[in-house]
Amino acid sequence: MDEFYKELKALRERQSIDLAEIQNRTKINIKFLEAFEEGNFEVLPKAYVRLFLRAYVIEIGGDPEEALTQFEHFLSRAEGEPVREKSKSKPVITMAAEQTGAPSSGKTFSISQYRSNLVKGGVLLIIWVFAIFIIQKSISQKQESSPETIPAAAYLANDVDIITEVALLSDFVAASTDEAVLNIEPPFSLKIITIDATGFQVKQDTLASEAIAIPAGDIRTYTFDQELDLLFNHSRGLNVYLNGDAIRKIQSQNDPVRVRVTADPLNITVIHYTPIQ
Repeated sequence: MDEFYKELKALRERQSIDLAEIQNRTKINIKFLEAFEEGNFEVLPKAYVRLFLRAYVIEIGGDPEEALTQFEHFLSRAEGEPVREKSKSKPVITMAAEQTGAPSSGKTFSISQYRSNLVKGGVLLIIWVFAIFIIQKSISQKQESSPETIPAAAYLANDVDIITEVALLSDFVAASTDEAVLNIEPPFSLKIITIDATGFQVKQDTLASEAIAIPAGDIRTYTFDQELDLLFNHSRGLNVYLNGDAIRKIQSQNDPVRVRVTADPLNITVIHYTPIQ
C-alpha cells in the first residue's frame, strides 16, 4: 500500500490541480507542498505542519481528518522501531514435545482453551481500538469547535487592528463585487482558517456586530440561520469554507474584503476593496 502522502499526490493529479494553484489559494510555500507529496515532513515548520496539511488536503478535495490520522501513524512509525515483516508461511501449532522429541510433561494441549483465549484476546483488542477511536474523535471535535472570542484590544499591541464600517466608507471603495446563488441546504456553517494574523467584524443573524482579532494558524466556525456578514482587514493567507466547500472568489490582498451570506435569497456576496486615491 502506498504511503498516504503518495495517495494525496495521486488525488491532486486526478483532480488536475497544480501546486501553484494551491500555493496561490493557501499562501503555503510551494516547497512545503512539494515536501508533503514526497513525505519530507522534517523540512516543514513543526508549529504549522498539521495546519498546512489540513489546508492542502481540503484544497485537493480529500478528507483532512483522515489525512491527519494517517500523518500521526506515519510519525509514529518513523520514530518507533522498524516494523518486521510477517512470515508469509501459514503458522503451524505444535506441541513442544513434538518439535524437540522431548518426553511429554504430562500437560494436555487444549484446543478449546486456545480458542477461548483467542476470543478473549479478540474482544480486548476490539475494546482497545474502540477506545482509541473515541479519544481521537473527542480530540478532533475539540479542535474543530470554535475557540472563545478574543477581544480585539488584546491584539492591538501586535499591530492587528480591526477595520470598522466608518473607516471602510471613508478610506476605501469597492473594487469588485461577486455574487452567486447557492445550492446548499441548512444548517449553514462557515469556517475560517488563517495563515496570517488578521482581524474582522462579524454580524451573525440578529446578534450585534462584534470585532474579533485572531492569530495565525487559528480556526473559527460560525453557524447561522439567516445571515452572516464578515468584514476582514485583509485576505492574506485567508481560507473560508461554507458548509465544507471553499469560497474560491476570495482573492489574496492587503486591503479589506467582505463576505456576506444570506438565506433569503440564498446567495453569497464577496466584495474586494481598494484604498481611495
